Amino acid sequence: GILALCVLGIQSSDLGLIDAALAEMTAHANDPRYAHDIVYLQASVLLLKGDLKGARRLMLKSVHRMPWSAPHWRDLAVFLLVNSREEAAQAAVCARKSGYLAQTQANRNNNGRYISKIKGLNDSGSDLSLAESLVIESLALLVAGDKAGSKRTASRLCFLYPYLSHSWALLLATGDDGCKWRSKVQEHVQSCGDKLLSSWAGNYP
Repeated sequence: GILALCVLGIQSSDLGLIDAALAEMTAHANDPRYAHDIVYLQASVLLLKGDLKGARRLMLKSVHRMPWSAPHWRDLAVFLLVNSREEAAQAAVCARKSGYLAQTQANRNNNGRYISKIKGLNDSGSDLSLAESLVIESLALLVAGDKAGSKRTASRLCFLYPYLSHSWALLLATGDDGCKWRSKVQEHVQSCGDKLLSSWAGNYP
């Protein structure tokens, strides 16, 4: 509905359409099912207008307003990782917080469909939120230069979600050239069925 309309406006850089869609969203700004998506779209609009500081400030305010919301922390982690690489370590902390909240709130009813922020990470069950948080955390640690920490998180991913190609791709990215298991993991990612990750693994040094 309105969220899709706003995304369409962002993709086409139609500020008039974006403003109209955002105006309609205000009624749902405090609804836990939609609040994080609305804030993320609002931040995306600010980025489109060249206001990185304003977008960052909006994302930070959102987690202070709903500190119990796992999606808010996840979205902040993604925002920092994509738009402020120097804060990758902080992004990892936010992703870890999101994963913790996802675990503690796993039994709560959720009437909304969970939509991943990571391309290719399809619905893997009720704990998709935790899997996604771990993927973001591992990637953020890798960007921050903490290869050992990233490897620990990737190993946990492989243990908990061995069927996710993202788990093995991150483990591959943390492996040293001399690792005996590196070539086998690389072959596994290449044959996983995910075209993007398969292509990446095929060209991985």
